Amino acid sequence: MEQTLRIPFLHANGPRGTLRLNRDKPAPAADSEAGRPELCISSRSLFGNASEIFIRHCGSEYRLRITRQDKLILTK
Repeated sequence: MEQTLRIPFLHANGPRGTLRLNRDKPAPAADSEAGRPELCISSRSLFGNASEIFIRHCGSEYRLRITRQDKLILTK
C-alpha cells in the first residue's frame, strides 16, 4: 500500500491573527534509508512569527502553541 505524503502550508486567517495549517497539497516522494517517506519541518517554518497555529486533522481542529519555556503543546 502506497501512502501519499502531503506538504503542510499555512494561511493567516485564524482567530486573533493566528496561522492555520492545511495539509492539502501532495508532497513529492521522499525516501528514507528504510524506504519509508520522511518529512521533517522546523517549528519556525510552521509558526513564523505566531505563537500558535491550528491544525485540521480528520475533521477536527487542533491548536499547537509554543509556551514561554519554548515547549510545544497540542490541544483539541
